[in-house]
Amino acid sequence: MLSTNLDHNSSMREKVKKCMAATTSSTNNNTISDRHSNINDHADHNTDFSRSRWQSGGFTNRSVLNVLVIVLVSSWCLSSCLVMAKSLNMDTVDNLAVPDHLDGVKMEQDGHLNQRFRQEIFMGDLEDLDELPYEARRAKLDEVFEKADVDNDQYLDLKELEEWIQRKLEEHLDEATNETDKMFTYLDSNKDGFVQWEEYFRKYLEARGYNKPMIDNYVRKLGSVDFNETLLEYIPLKRNEDRAILMRYQNRWFDADEDTQDNKLTKEEFLKFRHPEHREDSTLEMAESILNSLDKNRNEKLTVDEFIALPPGIVSETEAKDDRQWQDERKYEFENYIDSNKDGIVDVVELKHYLNPRNPVQIKNEAVAILEMIDDNNDKYLSKQEVLHHESEFISSKMVEIAKNFHDEF
Repeated sequence: MLSTNLDHNSSMREKVKKCMAATTSSTNNNTISDRHSNINDHADHNTDFSRSRWQSGGFTNRSVLNVLVIVLVSSWCLSSCLVMAKSLNMDTVDNLAVPDHLDGVKMEQDGHLNQRFRQEIFMGDLEDLDELPYEARRAKLDEVFEKADVDNDQYLDLKELEEWIQRKLEEHLDEATNETDKMFTYLDSNKDGFVQWEEYFRKYLEARGYNKPMIDNYVRKLGSVDFNETLLEYIPLKRNEDRAILMRYQNRWFDADEDTQDNKLTKEEFLKFRHPEHREDSTLEMAESILNSLDKNRNEKLTVDEFIALPPGIVSETEAKDDRQWQDERKYEFENYIDSNKDGIVDVVELKHYLNPRNPVQIKNEAVAILEMIDDNNDKYLSKQEVLHHESEFISSKMVEIAKNFHDEF
């Protein structure tokens, strides 16, 4: 499932203005800008909305009313935009991009931790959940508890938690498969049962706003974009980032293609290209890629210091605090979940097991973690009251944070 990459630094009024424009436009030609994080871009880990700051001396009744109207209108607009995005054709940058975020996988493909992992494995489809008002999300949490409580004793034990997590993970994997099937059908323009690199290359550039003559010219220069003549770095695309992205995708395409001479992917290979978590071999390749990006001394192993390392540079006091929190989270994950033999070193096999959503050890670890996090009376069972008491762990969303920040400022 692909996220909708809303810019959390824009103001509320700008959100309303942009969203209203999007929902009233008849052309529907707005595409979500592609987000491709570098592993060293540590600022990207802070995905929460920053608190709105109000500098005025106080609020009048009218100003309070105006703020409430803005919240309500923006909520409606954001919901409308999400609904509209689901009805768009597949031909958008956000849909054509290879997703860094993989639902139900503990780490993003760029090496950052999946901050909403536990929500995903407990609640399921977070995109749909985030669109719902608070009362509906609360009811959904109640519904999840009832479904997970197989023996209907009003408590969740460790076994029930493991079985529920396994069920949700399989749903995420099935959803990724269905999404990829739709994308494959869309891209297979000649309906020969394959997607050629040229077909993907053309559609991606079309989504980025390149016209057909321009794309035809690029294809001619690339010689049908043959892998044996990797010339992408020399083609003068109008955006440098497009060339860098397509070169990265071409490498992933090559890794997914079992017959490297045919330059085209079957449906199964295309699934591997977009969702490596579905196959053991591609999960290993993903682990190798992440390890290589973090391994500073090139010994093919990771220490905790390498795993939590920050890029050099001067940062503000607020950024430094965020960085420390980010490092603490990664250190905890490294020591408690990734480094399975507790020797202080993580190799590619340990990282692969950590990334594998079907790994039974990781599933049990997550069930234990959720139990310990919510079991307030330490009786080794979760009551519905305990789960609902910790609702923010499971049903929080960006929309909730916006409303909460306005409320806190009052």
